[in-house]
Amino acid sequence: MASADREIGQGAAEVPQETATTHELPTRTIPVVTAGRAFLERGLAVVKEIQAEFRLDSLNPQVRAIERALPEERAVNVAVVGRFKAGKSSFLNQMVGREVLPVDVLPATSVITELAYGPEDRVVVRFGDGREEDIGFEDLPDYVTEKNNPENVKQVAVVLIELSSLEPFRTVRFVDTPGLGSIFSETTKTSLNWLPDIGAAVVALTVDPPLAESDLRLLRDVLRYTPEVIILLTKIDQVGEEQVKAVEAFIASQVKTRLGHETPIFPYSTRPGFEAQRERLRAYLLERVVSHHRERLEEILSHKLRTLVRECREYLALAQTAAEVSDSARAELLELTRREQGNLDQVGRAIRVLARDLLRRAHDKLVEGYLSLLPAVLASVREDFDRSSRTWRGHLGKTSAAFQEWADVTLRREMTAVIPRGEKFLAPVLTEAESHFKRAVRGFQDRLALAIETALGVRFSGATFQAEIEPPIAPDVRIDKTFDIPLDLVWFLVPMPLFRRLIYRRLRSQLPWEVEKNLTRLAVQWNEAAKRSVESIASQAEEFMAREAATVIELATSTEAKTKQVKVALARLAEIYPDEAVAR
Repeated sequence: MASADREIGQGAAEVPQETATTHELPTRTIPVVTAGRAFLERGLAVVKEIQAEFRLDSLNPQVRAIERALPEERAVNVAVVGRFKAGKSSFLNQMVGREVLPVDVLPATSVITELAYGPEDRVVVRFGDGREEDIGFEDLPDYVTEKNNPENVKQVAVVLIELSSLEPFRTVRFVDTPGLGSIFSETTKTSLNWLPDIGAAVVALTVDPPLAESDLRLLRDVLRYTPEVIILLTKIDQVGEEQVKAVEAFIASQVKTRLGHETPIFPYSTRPGFEAQRERLRAYLLERVVSHHRERLEEILSHKLRTLVRECREYLALAQTAAEVSDSARAELLELTRREQGNLDQVGRAIRVLARDLLRRAHDKLVEGYLSLLPAVLASVREDFDRSSRTWRGHLGKTSAAFQEWADVTLRREMTAVIPRGEKFLAPVLTEAESHFKRAVRGFQDRLALAIETALGVRFSGATFQAEIEPPIAPDVRIDKTFDIPLDLVWFLVPMPLFRRLIYRRLRSQLPWEVEKNLTRLAVQWNEAAKRSVESIASQAEEFMAREAATVIELATSTEAKTKQVKVALARLAEIYPDEAVAR
């Protein structure tokens, strides 16, 4: 089976010569996909029946992705993805004709922003608890920038922007995503969990540096879910024309070599003098996504189903080939596969050792990260202490009670404010964990594929492993009592008029320890949460490999009755996409 990276037709579509104004817009905002949708539903039902019959559990993620992509009515979601400061927001501002999205020197928070046509310009903020609030355009930075909404403390789920200027794109919903980063923030949720729902993608790359491994990984993920992918090569005004051409050729070559795909590349700049490049891209989007909206939806959904059918067929073709070869070839395959199956315990131990090492490093990063906040948090606490302590009155017992109440409120507030930082501190480690475990799975699949090729002489890739990552649960804030003995019992021994300053200095001197203790506790709690996430990814990797080995063994030992079932199943798949069956 060709990988999902290679399944889109080769060759970039030609850019239309007509201008955007020549296109006739559909009369409905969101047309219904009728016959195409019925075909896709029937095709998916067939694959699900075959998957259940042959227990092809490795295909579950692809099945769920298509189920999510089959709503009755939908606009085409055009995701604008890429690294931080790749020019995504600037591109969208240019598309809508006004400075709507803030372009900050700081990265955006993990907030998805959707831009769509509306008869009246407005901004709606939807919060995580389901609340919605209309805000002014001038207030948008308060919700989507790191400066005004650090670590998304306001718990914004999505910001919806409706603009009358987007009428030419009324069948499209542009989705502005934060720069790539955290493995569990909305950023990566957008590029991984949310990607199955996209209809088209604009992948923003800067001319310098032009292409990183993370960009290739993102392109690979995107190409699994949509045939409509373009590369936006931004900031071309910073280099000369010849260098732009060289970078464009380099990116095209790398994408072709590494992903087996030819993707349209559009050099782009928002600066004056680059109007022709902007109009070329606009015309392309209007032609490919807007003007043939119904066709694009059907193509996109068919693309997702075709991927699933191809992967399903590969498993069945393995069973069919195994049934047709000699007994000695089947025996060799079983021996080699069972050997790899027997090695899974060793692979699992290696994964668990790696998980422990990653968690140790996560702990170190968390402690280092949180303690780096100590000066700022301590300064804030001391300032609050100096202000609040002036209002405390009474004997030592009352003073200690007031201090305890103040410390509980203040430390709880400060710790709550810095809790989200744990995600940022953990992100590199969890990203590395997922990458390592994926490589372990791929290594196992490559060895399994070699065993199959050695015994049967056929190529086999297997399903793509994609961990379903649950974000670590943010810890609760717990504040200890600041005194070990009840000072209110000995208050009468201390004359406050004489010792108030001394007592206040003593209380103030405790603040560094209290702040450090609570920051360290947050680091430990986050590490416990990360432990569950890392162990979950590791467990999914082990289970996936065990299923793959068991599936190959079962398919390779098909009885005569099972062989007939395989032929029937292959024929049913061929009815969905006959050209795929011929290609095989």
